[in-house]
Amino acid sequence: MRAQVALCLSLFLFATGVFGIKLQITSRQKKVGRLPADTQPEESALETGFSDSRAKRGFSQASPDGRRQSAGRSPSRRSDWISEISASPLETPSSATSTGRSGTYAVDRTQQRRPVWNRFRAVQTHFARLAWRLCRPFICPSVRRRFRHTEHGPIPAVNFRMGLETGQAALADYCGMLRLTEREACTETAQQVSDLLISTQVMPPDRNLVFESLFNPGSRVNLTRGELLGCGGTSNVYSMTQEDGTKVAVKILSSYAQMTNLASVLSAGASAMKIMRREAGISELLGNQDLDDILYNDRLLVPSDVLRLPGKNDWFFPEQSTVIYNFFLAFPIAAGTLEDVVPLLDTTQKSFAARVSATVQMVKVVAGLHRKGLVHGDLKPSNFLVSNSGIVLLGDFSYAYVRGQMSTFPIITWAFFSPENIRMATQFSQVRVELTHDSWMLAFTIYFLWCGRLPWGIAIEEGDYRKIVAILDQNTPETLNFHNCNGIPAGIQQLIRLLLAKDPSRRWTPEKAIAELNIFKLNRSEYAAQT
Repeated sequence: MRAQVALCLSLFLFATGVFGIKLQITSRQKKVGRLPADTQPEESALETGFSDSRAKRGFSQASPDGRRQSAGRSPSRRSDWISEISASPLETPSSATSTGRSGTYAVDRTQQRRPVWNRFRAVQTHFARLAWRLCRPFICPSVRRRFRHTEHGPIPAVNFRMGLETGQAALADYCGMLRLTEREACTETAQQVSDLLISTQVMPPDRNLVFESLFNPGSRVNLTRGELLGCGGTSNVYSMTQEDGTKVAVKILSSYAQMTNLASVLSAGASAMKIMRREAGISELLGNQDLDDILYNDRLLVPSDVLRLPGKNDWFFPEQSTVIYNFFLAFPIAAGTLEDVVPLLDTTQKSFAARVSATVQMVKVVAGLHRKGLVHGDLKPSNFLVSNSGIVLLGDFSYAYVRGQMSTFPIITWAFFSPENIRMATQFSQVRVELTHDSWMLAFTIYFLWCGRLPWGIAIEEGDYRKIVAILDQNTPETLNFHNCNGIPAGIQQLIRLLLAKDPSRRWTPEKAIAELNIFKLNRSEYAAQT
């Protein structure tokens, strides 16, 4: 009798699971655009994430730009996961509460009005996963592989072909040297503490961890934690290895908050979730849901997925003053940052070619971002990444803005801020976001690439904005010193000065520089003739 009941139950679960998987496959073959006008959120996608959309994942053979194209794999579904994040009391302290598997959440009542069909689909997904676990040992490997492809695919590697840019090979050689050098540890005390807490209590190194995907609900991702790649003011980035051996970069957000002060905890959590949503939703603002095109055509390094540890709360309190959030941004991994490459460059012709190539590529990628109506807001050497093949990518969109919106600039890296934005930030007043905000930061980054220092002797780690403002008030672009700058061409000197105009209305944008300056039309031998 028990055997018959078990057999009937197994057949029922199998039938339900096959039906559920069929629904998933059918839904993935349909293209879903933006939400209807009457359901669009009032805030911009920068503030609230992105709507239900689909993005192609995976690669296959060759294409003109050197990437691999999709080989018969269906697009992965990027669901509207933002409702799960908005359900945290860190985000909605005044909303109604309900109890979930990861603790007590404060759920906005508008999120509870979900169609009955969506709830039925959730039940179908649950039964499909249960049936798959029960029946998987009895399914032949070929069928098993077919079903596995409908689940979460691996995050792809960055794979550009050579010959796309002048000087690309020289820059690729220096990127190869990065593998032979040790990365510097975090210098900020807060991030050193976060690294220690993450390694000891949240994600121990060299341990296989199972994450759930928020872009593909119901999918699991197996990653093994590796070394620390870098750290910033609010995050640490680690190298992790997928089951197929491909490495990815995973950003873990953390913040400082006084546990005894509820307002401090809520404020820190709201700020961290806003940063995470802003960066995870950047592909929606780019108007291109294909992550491959964003990477290989726009050369922007955006998150491929948002992961979380299942069965855990949305945040960890491993130490009384540190909060680590259970939402992790996963990216394709690059060879390193421009900040890592600069110390390897010298006065040789190969270094000259690498600097020229990096300069041209940085200007082009920022100009491309501006053409889409976005302002990066935090350009600096550590946010320009370089692939193994010498292609410069732009990453870290935690502080991206839509051109023309009114906003207050957060305090990020004082040394790279323009004088007008420093004054606005210190006064906490709103300013209209313009493209020239990036122009100033780009000029500082190019100067650092060639000279190994910032203009007018400003220290990168300088945190006293009064000193920075005093230095900027005493100097003009004409007083820039290009001595000991590794033979920087006159055309690039002109570019830097035009991007550093004190008057924002006279300051050039990268797109204007590409259109009007000859440095983007010269070949390598002509560059060498200018030195």
